[in-house]
Amino acid sequence: MILNPTATFCDAWSWWWKGSNAGDELARVLLTSSATVLVISWLLWMFMRKPKAGLPPGPRGLPLVGNLLSLDPELHTYFASLAHSYGPILTLWLGKKVGIVVTSPAMARAVLKDQDTTFANRDVPVAGKEAAYGGSDIVWTPYGPEWRMLRKVCVREMLSNTSLDSVYALRRREIRQTIGYFYSRAGSPVHVGEQMFLAVLNVITSMLWGGTVKGEERVSLGAEFRQVVAEMTELLGMPNVSDFYPGLARFDLQGIREKMKGLALRANNAEFYQTVAAIHKGRIHYQQCVCVNCGQDMVVGGTDTTSNTIEFAMAEMMKKPDVMKKAQHELDTVVGKDNMVEESDTHRLPYLNSVMKEALRLHPALPLLVPHCPSETCTIGSYTIPKGARVFVNVWAIHRDPSIWENPLEFRPERFLDGKWDYSGNDFNYFPFGSGRRICAGTAMAERMFLFSLASLLHSFDWKLPEGEELDLTEKFGILLNIYTPLVVSNSYSRANSQIIFTMSQLMSHSLQSSYEVMPEYLSSAIVLLSLSWFAWILLKRPKRRRPTLPPGPRGFPLVGNLLSIDPELHTHFATLSRTYGPIFTLWLGKKVGIVVSSPALAKEVLRDNDTTFANRDVPVAAREVAYGGSDIVWSPYGPEWRMLRKVCLREMLSNTSLDSVYTNRRREVRQTIGYLYRHIGLPVNVGEQLFLTILNVITNMLWGGTIKGEERAEVGAEFRKVITEITELLGMPNISDFYPGLARFDFQGIRKQMKGLAQRFDKIFEAMIDQRKKMDDGKESKDFLQYLLQLKEEGDTKMPLTMTHVKALLMDMVVGGTDTTANTIEFALAEMMNKPEVMRKAQQELEAVVGKDNIVEESHIHNLPYLHATMKEFLRLHPALPLLVPHCPSETCTVGGYMVPKGARVFINVWAIHRDPSIWDSPLEFRPERFLDAKWDYTGSDFSYFPFGSGRRICAGTAMAERMFLFSLASLVHSFEWEMPQGVTINLLEKCGIVLKKRVPLIAIPTPSNSVNDDLAKLVLTLALVSLTILWYTWIFINSKKRQPPLPPGPQGLPVVGNLLSLQPELHSYFASLARTYGPVLTLRLGKKVCVVVTSPAAAREVLKDHDATFANRDVPAVTRASEYGACDIVWSPSGPEWRMLRKVCVRGMLSSPTLDAVYSIRRDEIHTTIGYFYSQAGSPVNVGEQLFLTVLNVITNMLWGGTIQGKERASIGEEFREVVALVTAQLGKPNISDFFPALEVFDLQGIKKQMREVSMRFDRMFDTIIDQRLKADADGGKESKDFLHVLLQLKDEPNAKTPLTMNHLKALLLDMVVGGTDTTSNTVEFAIAELMNKPEVMGKAQKELETVVGKGNRVEEHHIHKLPYLYAVMKEVLRLHPALPLMVPHCPSESSIVAGYTIPKGSRIFVNVWAIHRDPSVWKSPSEFLPERFLDGNVDYSGNNFDYFPFGSGRRICAGIAMAERVVMFSLASLLHSFNWELPEGEKLDLSEKFGIVLKKRIPLVAIPTPRLSDPTLYQ
Repeated sequence: MILNPTATFCDAWSWWWKGSNAGDELARVLLTSSATVLVISWLLWMFMRKPKAGLPPGPRGLPLVGNLLSLDPELHTYFASLAHSYGPILTLWLGKKVGIVVTSPAMARAVLKDQDTTFANRDVPVAGKEAAYGGSDIVWTPYGPEWRMLRKVCVREMLSNTSLDSVYALRRREIRQTIGYFYSRAGSPVHVGEQMFLAVLNVITSMLWGGTVKGEERVSLGAEFRQVVAEMTELLGMPNVSDFYPGLARFDLQGIREKMKGLALRANNAEFYQTVAAIHKGRIHYQQCVCVNCGQDMVVGGTDTTSNTIEFAMAEMMKKPDVMKKAQHELDTVVGKDNMVEESDTHRLPYLNSVMKEALRLHPALPLLVPHCPSETCTIGSYTIPKGARVFVNVWAIHRDPSIWENPLEFRPERFLDGKWDYSGNDFNYFPFGSGRRICAGTAMAERMFLFSLASLLHSFDWKLPEGEELDLTEKFGILLNIYTPLVVSNSYSRANSQIIFTMSQLMSHSLQSSYEVMPEYLSSAIVLLSLSWFAWILLKRPKRRRPTLPPGPRGFPLVGNLLSIDPELHTHFATLSRTYGPIFTLWLGKKVGIVVSSPALAKEVLRDNDTTFANRDVPVAAREVAYGGSDIVWSPYGPEWRMLRKVCLREMLSNTSLDSVYTNRRREVRQTIGYLYRHIGLPVNVGEQLFLTILNVITNMLWGGTIKGEERAEVGAEFRKVITEITELLGMPNISDFYPGLARFDFQGIRKQMKGLAQRFDKIFEAMIDQRKKMDDGKESKDFLQYLLQLKEEGDTKMPLTMTHVKALLMDMVVGGTDTTANTIEFALAEMMNKPEVMRKAQQELEAVVGKDNIVEESHIHNLPYLHATMKEFLRLHPALPLLVPHCPSETCTVGGYMVPKGARVFINVWAIHRDPSIWDSPLEFRPERFLDAKWDYTGSDFSYFPFGSGRRICAGTAMAERMFLFSLASLVHSFEWEMPQGVTINLLEKCGIVLKKRVPLIAIPTPSNSVNDDLAKLVLTLALVSLTILWYTWIFINSKKRQPPLPPGPQGLPVVGNLLSLQPELHSYFASLARTYGPVLTLRLGKKVCVVVTSPAAAREVLKDHDATFANRDVPAVTRASEYGACDIVWSPSGPEWRMLRKVCVRGMLSSPTLDAVYSIRRDEIHTTIGYFYSQAGSPVNVGEQLFLTVLNVITNMLWGGTIQGKERASIGEEFREVVALVTAQLGKPNISDFFPALEVFDLQGIKKQMREVSMRFDRMFDTIIDQRLKADADGGKESKDFLHVLLQLKDEPNAKTPLTMNHLKALLLDMVVGGTDTTSNTVEFAIAELMNKPEVMGKAQKELETVVGKGNRVEEHHIHKLPYLYAVMKEVLRLHPALPLMVPHCPSESSIVAGYTIPKGSRIFVNVWAIHRDPSVWKSPSEFLPERFLDGNVDYSGNNFDYFPFGSGRRICAGIAMAERVVMFSLASLLHSFNWELPEGEKLDLSEKFGIVLKKRIPLVAIPTPRLSDPTLYQ
């Protein structure tokens, strides 16, 4: 089956997003990885959109990656399947490389014979360069004098018949030793391939330098060599991004070059080769060539190829016993049963020669040969083959072509008995060793080795599979073809005379001397060399144990590895993977190796057995910034500095003595929290939020509680909470700089910059605290941690002093590391206990027994509460604060569980999964504290079935404090109150993974007085709240005096019933701005029964759109919208929730993503060029600019939606109809409706607006139904696929596994959003821009001059030009500042009452954010009413909505989903109009820039202007 690369990529991409909550941030993580190859990607995109004429056909690729993502690992079979679709020569785009695949004899002849010289070069891979001394060996050297010299040395000297004959004794000795080994293992299973590899390796090394290895060393050294060769061939066959994108080779993103360099050093020792060469002084040049350039080719190229072929041949004959019997019968006849095979016998074995040829036909050693590379562009089969392409000749497919071979898949040696087939490469139906100049130089030696080895094995033994085993001939592709399941067989020596075998194997050493006596003279020197090489080899390359491999793991993509497939809930995702890949597995995270451990035994190996090795951290970029360069106790590397910091923490700050000394601080804060909850008896409270504040106050009190007091303490605490939240968010955010350390300096996501800013804020607070503490030193002593630290710093330690940086880093650890972890754990605890009331009751009964009904919990009580202790342990089992601990990083490569864990890997210990392992825990998902009552479990980390705080050297230093805080807080909450959920709300125990585990849904619960709390407790709490009660009393009186009206923002006095309705002016944006000058930046209007709040300042807008984003993320849906066919189920009006998130994901990540917009660029370009042509035809005549722009944008959007377009007269008429319908919709939406102001009257539809909207939406619905039916019919008929948004939406609609399904109503609603929301807004913005530029000719002149410089007068504007037009960008931003498309945005609606700018904003009110007024605020903007693009040239302002001085597209969750498309269409349209024409008003007309308010802002008087062509070439307007 042919893979569709686009579908493959899109499926992988959409699958990732469906499981992801990382959203836009992770999209930026993955997409910014292409920033380093921006120029490459652009050129490649242009190239792929307009492919070079004449290239062979092939599957369509994706931008930048081409066909890489669709490649199957079994390339030989994949290429063969593609050939069935695209023909015997086809093209693949491999990144920046052109790949050509040849799959027919005729095409192979054209490449390897007719144009042999042109194709005689190689495209040397990066790994090949490292393995082959810079590519200077016979395999990779470019065709030329050097290569001819090397080939001459090989063919005429080293591998000539004379040379091979002269070293026959060496081959015979090694084969005899192998036969002797098999004899010693008779009847036992043996690994044929492994033993033949050792035999061939010894033959080749003996021939090269006369050395050999014996006995156990032979096995161990051979295993070492085999591993090196296997790793080399694996690396040579591994896809390498450096080969596909040569510009990235220097970064070695996958580390392949570095690995190959290490392997090359292991396989070859330069000093040894120089010694060999020096011995032969008379032939120094020859020996250098042999040793340095050819030696490795012989070892690497001659071992696996020969042994694999023998292994395949043996397997095929065992599958067909009749073939094996024929071969053995031939051997018995020629050799005789009482003789051993000699190499001279093989020439008289025609059937065995046929077996070899048939094995090489079915299983050629190099199935695609070594790729060729044309030295110049040429033609093959009427197709152009570009210079530098990578040309694969699929000899595997040619050898199995049914048009050439009868029954090609059958192993039938008889087909070769006629003797017409050989290995010369002259017949292009059969050429297993290649053909032409680059034919394998070792054919003669391979033929001898293969036949001699195979004949010896068959003649000496009978062979059979071990009992119960089945033969598997499946192939595994690489640069060399391997058998997927190694051949393990049993042999018996009943065939030949066993005494002969035994005698021959024993007397080999005696025969050596006589063999050497008949050797030619020049080989006698090899006897001396043999001894030298032996000792040098033993000295320099001592046998090592086989190096273990990486743990298994899921297959990743090139470059990104497994990043795209990772689920945001890492702890559960890793647990799922461990069920497939085992308790230790590997993930490739960009360039980083991630190792995940999910069992107690392996955790013990990491955290105890190899504790020192794993005691370091892989410090993320964000942590390095916030932790003072990683100099804190969490991230500091293991060593003297870290030991000093841990000593300070454990023996000073967090010792029992220190914790006891600050107990009063903890008690005070917990008491205040109890008081707060008592004042909110019967009301829902956010438990986690209050606990966070409590823990934060406890920790800051312990840190510097004696340093700051009163209001300053509250202010610092609020500041801290905000900063801590942002820090933990940034620490848990995926960062491309961590996955690709080489890109860290660029800080593509800006995480380092943001974290640096937060760290500086912390640092200022710390500086202030430290200064205050130093000033207090002479005053009354107040014990806190900061005082301890400053004393230790002053005392100093000569070996490892505590610096001020260390002090600040430790303060940071305490604040950041101790707040969220403790608060979240207590929140989980309370939720679990509320979910199991019987556990809550047992805990309360224990508290009543120990504490008493008339007492408040003290910390001294908690040691007497075993059930509560068990409860804490059970919470931490189910919900460990750090589910993956802080990742470890080995300081050196080591072995865990029999697998290699490389130095520098990121090691995750999935303690969450271990704590839920059913093989360890009975009913692991059940909350059952009783399992911990036996007290055998603790927090020391000694038992690797339970270690919530970690284990080993890096165990959490704050365990003692966490235990005290947790138990004291929880005991106080449970003893003081009963807890229940608000009516209709159920407990949600779902988790949200981050660096700290949190509840997905915060716990909102209602505290009620516990029966165990008597009047004394009430008095104590009321006493603590005395000041607050006084304030509440006066507030109560004030509220009563105002007839209990809520403290709404100020506003104009309204009339009874109608409120302010009668005083509203049509131009609401300017009217609201004038009211703000009187009533302030937040004001109230009563519109009938509706409360409306108008926000007109950046600070208040920030509170609404950022600080309380979740609260204000809903809409107050007008009646007219509910009346439409789709009932407000679109992205604009749908309430915040799963349905809205699904719709936004469909829009932002699917329909309006950058790749999708790039894919439909040709549509935008064609429509813009059509509009330019229309204006050119109207040159000198007045034209309605806005009307034409509307038609352009309409055609662009409808084309992107459903692939249709509007041309000629139909374009004008249908466009006018669409514009009419869109205008009606926007008019209805902007029209005041009494049903909105008095909801009870909605059923009567007094103004008929609902009826009108229903009619308009039905017109849309009929259009959409027709279009959808046509699309469905076309898809059903199997017509040509047309990629458009409707096609994507229909595919998403039919997905069966979606959590929130996309319905037909959703689909139509999204189409309506695109048509209605994208037309008027865009065309009106461009119309305002042209008008403003005509009003300021000098600005238009600057913009046109910039266009001339970037585009040139002889060219049309293309979309890729716009990124180089900073002034035009500034023009667009200035237009949107003065004339934002939605001046009041789409109104928001709070889901609960909240506070903004000190005023209560009631639930359900309608919130207008007057962005028009904010953009013209003179306190923010200089000369705000003047059109001045220069104010945006510094590039500090964008459309992200983070700057609340400028946010034309909104901000927060409900920011416009179409920003990317709007920016592209507006910039491209405006640039094209300005570059192509000069613009002027008709004679006698004056320019009017006044606005007309609606839900969309328009020009009051449409712009009618006269275009005059600017470009000299009229064809540019066609």
